[in-house]
Amino acid sequence: MKGLHNLMQNPIKAIVKPEWCFLVLMLIIGSCFAVLVPAGGGADEPNHIARAVSIAHGDMRADKIPDRVGYTSPQDVNGVDSALYGGVVDSALTDVAWHNMVDFHTPKNKGGKIYSFPTWTTQGMMSHRNVGEKEHVEAFSNSAVNSPFVYAPFAFGYWFSRIFTSNAYAIIVIMRMFGLLTAAGILFFCIRYIPIGKWVLASVSLMPTMVIFDATVTADTVTYAMCMSFITVVFKCMCENRALRRSQWILLLLVSISLALIKLSYVPLIILLVLIPIANQYVRSKKALFSLLGIMLCTGILFIGWYLVVSSINTGAMFDVGASPILQKQYVFSHLITYLGLLIKQFIGQNFFSLGVGGTLDLHGHHTFTGWITVCILICAVLVIDSREKCLAIFRKNAVWCCLCFLFVSACVFGLVETALYLQFSPVGADNIFGVQSRYFLPILPLLIFAVVITARQADESTVQSDLKGVRDTQVLHGMDNRLGIGMMLGLQFISAIFTLYLLLTTLYTA
Repeated sequence: MKGLHNLMQNPIKAIVKPEWCFLVLMLIIGSCFAVLVPAGGGADEPNHIARAVSIAHGDMRADKIPDRVGYTSPQDVNGVDSALYGGVVDSALTDVAWHNMVDFHTPKNKGGKIYSFPTWTTQGMMSHRNVGEKEHVEAFSNSAVNSPFVYAPFAFGYWFSRIFTSNAYAIIVIMRMFGLLTAAGILFFCIRYIPIGKWVLASVSLMPTMVIFDATVTADTVTYAMCMSFITVVFKCMCENRALRRSQWILLLLVSISLALIKLSYVPLIILLVLIPIANQYVRSKKALFSLLGIMLCTGILFIGWYLVVSSINTGAMFDVGASPILQKQYVFSHLITYLGLLIKQFIGQNFFSLGVGGTLDLHGHHTFTGWITVCILICAVLVIDSREKCLAIFRKNAVWCCLCFLFVSACVFGLVETALYLQFSPVGADNIFGVQSRYFLPILPLLIFAVVITARQADESTVQSDLKGVRDTQVLHGMDNRLGIGMMLGLQFISAIFTLYLLLTTLYTA
């Protein structure tokens, strides 16, 4: 409430704070995408909508659909259960989503639409169907393995929208807005309370790819938000110059457990817990160490439990011909060196920073986003320091451990993401991994940049002890230099926002 009061009293002063800059731009740009992009036009959005609505009706786990099968390898067609998984959904919602997705993804030179403004008034647009008239069984495809937790905001958005309307198009837009508001709220507090790299976190969270996916119905929205929540809480615990309070232990437990309930590839982030006793001497008692071990154990048990629940689910609606997780797993273990070489090949060719990536708009836009704006923003974010960041010396004192841990966790996430897609979407023994998208690595991007922040920012060694006590600002940029840096940051963020909106409008409303 105090921050909101300050914003109303002096909006210019408040907007220079990274959390308020993020919130304003995210809500403006994100709302434009949520409202204007055709309902269903997001990445795999029809599948995520179907899963979210099914969860809203109490079906927490996808059910087997015996008469729907996915591709399997000819070698195991008789030994593998190829039935797909899904559930009962409202026909109006899925019809609207699939129809609009096909229209949106059809290139304009091949009959794709040039939309009217606002989008839902376009002739031929399916926007007038009402829910509650008919239901059918829908295969959830890749969304079938995601936990209900990542769809909670959309499920709440569905029930809230049903109070006011039965229009399927409007319901999807409201579901999007609930996801956007949830992500924006969580990330706002992450940026406010993270002890270092506030502008880094704000800048990564405002990258065009991130804004676009936060504005559609997808599991990535909650996944990214909870990864940032976990990192923020861990960093806060590292910087406490005392034993952790009970409330902090509870919060640490909750954000740790959330790692087991988002996309499974990000559970290696739990390794960051080891940095807390390394940086905070008051968390080195046997009781504290056993508490950390207990948190890791609870997260691990929950992760294994959910993995066992979904490990048998066939997402085969998107299988390549010849894909088989079982045979692929056997191939990986029997050709481990070859597979490690494939991972190195993927690493070299992967666009981790999502440079030049505009989400679904890349498929339809007239202009290629070269990424130079994002490069400038991230460089500026490394150099600019918020006046509330007073714990850099703690991270610099433990720079080796921090950087090694950040890099190890990032490598584990990279390996799990690549392996999951190799098992699910690539033919057995393939020399390439299909289906990998740069957005899958956004949750680890801040960690990689934090490693640069810790090593690049210079702290006066004579002030380390006073920094540890929290009574001085770390010496990085001061006075006019820092104000100039913040001004440059705000200018770049504004340019990026304008370009992103320009890309959206030209994609939708011009030939």
